[in-house]
Amino acid sequence: MPDRTVVAVTGTGAVVFDDTDRGDIVLRTATGRFHHLVDPPAGVVAHLAGTTAAEPSRTASEVDDYIGRLRAEITYREQTDAQTRWPDDRRDVGVIGSGAVASDIAEALTQIGVRIQRHDRADALDPAAVALVVAVADGPTEWGALDELPRRGVAWLRAYREGSVWFVDPIATSSDDPSARQVARRRLAASPVPRHVRAWRQRTRPDPPDLTVVERIRVADRILGVALAWAQDDPLLDVHRRTLWTYVSATGRTREHPVLSYPAPADSETAATGTAQR
Repeated sequence: MPDRTVVAVTGTGAVVFDDTDRGDIVLRTATGRFHHLVDPPAGVVAHLAGTTAAEPSRTASEVDDYIGRLRAEITYREQTDAQTRWPDDRRDVGVIGSGAVASDIAEALTQIGVRIQRHDRADALDPAAVALVVAVADGPTEWGALDELPRRGVAWLRAYREGSVWFVDPIATSSDDPSARQVARRRLAASPVPRHVRAWRQRTRPDPPDLTVVERIRVADRILGVALAWAQDDPLLDVHRRTLWTYVSATGRTREHPVLSYPAPADSETAATGTAQR
């Protein structure tokens, strides 16, 4: 029977195989594209598979040279693909959080070549060394100085959960985007029971329930999708900059809510204090 083996081109994500019906040797790249190899030397697939019998040194040298040039071309294309996926000038990313989702995000980004600063706490981060900060918290959080990151040219993406309800805030890429504080205020304004929501966020709560696999996958998928849109400057980024995403584990449903930035109001408390003192 003819050999139907698919053989990896070592050091790359590509494979080759014989199309014995047409006599072609076909290359399939990691992107799923198929290419016919042009004038490949005899035995190239068997050589890659390590099943080549003894050959004259000249023939073996030709095959090795062809495979070397093939591997170099594939590597060049894969490096170009990697730049498309996540450009190098945006590959320094800070991931903050001690929970499972933060670990999932850090591991996933590392696997695609992103350079990670991983910290449990925000005060350990060096903002000058990153282009994006992703933070994941296990409860309502006051992010403090991290909300100033967009003013320093650092993109800012945050997620947190309240019990088994997850929130991924709009990504902030400039000071014109909604801050964490503004999102919290918008949530209060939109709630039919803002007093209860405020009280809930201010109370000390028991440890959150254990994460399910579904929660980890759904939330990590959303965070990674937004981060990739930022890295690629995808048109969807504009939507992500004004969308609060929620996942309710109890129902398995997601929701999206528009959230827009607004000019910072006058500090009414300071103004009132100043008036009283005068």
